Amino acid sequence: MIIFPAGEVSRFGVKGVKDGDWQHGFIRIANTAQAHNTVEARVGAPIPWQNYHTVSTSPRTLAGQFRRHVYRLARNAPPIFRGVEAIAEPENRRLLEQEVTASELLGCTPDGMQIHLCKMERAPCTMREIGRLRELAFRAVGEGSGLPRDIDRFDQNYLQLVLWDPDNREAALPAGTADPLALRHCHCKRHEDNVQLPLRRASQSCRATGA
Repeated sequence: MIIFPAGEVSRFGVKGVKDGDWQHGFIRIANTAQAHNTVEARVGAPIPWQNYHTVSTSPRTLAGQFRRHVYRLARNAPPIFRGVEAIAEPENRRLLEQEVTASELLGCTPDGMQIHLCKMERAPCTMREIGRLRELAFRAVGEGSGLPRDIDRFDQNYLQLVLWDPDNREAALPAGTADPLALRHCHCKRHEDNVQLPLRRASQSCRATGA
């Protein structure tokens, strides 16, 4: 049982959100129970405005849908609205450094960033960080998978372009993935120039600082 000692929820006033005066009834209940009780609670994922503002219905009907959405949490039933999970924490930068420096070095950008070529099976920590940065970048423009990391089944078959800052041990969001056949000539100077420019733009928009 959950008790509001004030007999009602907190209310917003000139001094912010405050409880009313607490009643003493909860003390009698606690003394009678003489035990600490465990309460099972489920908290759903946050629902972005973009996921419900296009619903063509009245506010009253929409409120009813939200109510049903909340009650489905108790039954582990499929939600009515798509929520988003918290973005994953940055990966450990020491592990990132080990994986990235062990991968193939394609070249460097004019500002000293290293361009590496990684594959998921050999650099799982780096792949997780790429997925985290993807989700971070896409959510910033109102998109995203809604998951902690944006990684799909195709990533295991692609080579991942990664920018690495050796001084600060930071990974930068890559411009994208590339097919192995398309990248096998990247060692050539003419192909390396094509890789550097989009990656420099990406590095300016999002960087990771590992734990």
